[in-house]
Amino acid sequence: MPEKHEPLPPLTDAKRQELARRLADADANPGDVVPWEVVEAAARARFDGSGLP
Repeated sequence: MPEKHEPLPPLTDAKRQELARRLADADANPGDVVPWEVVEAAARARFDGSGLP
């Protein structure tokens, strides 16, 4: 049975504007992305052996 979650609070105007800006930038620059696998590998390399999860 799925867990029940509290509803998320509404976005502030500032957060809504930032989200709109980021979405517009992503639409305007679809090739300007970093694949998740690259981000994950970089994060793991950075934190491996540091005692952090």
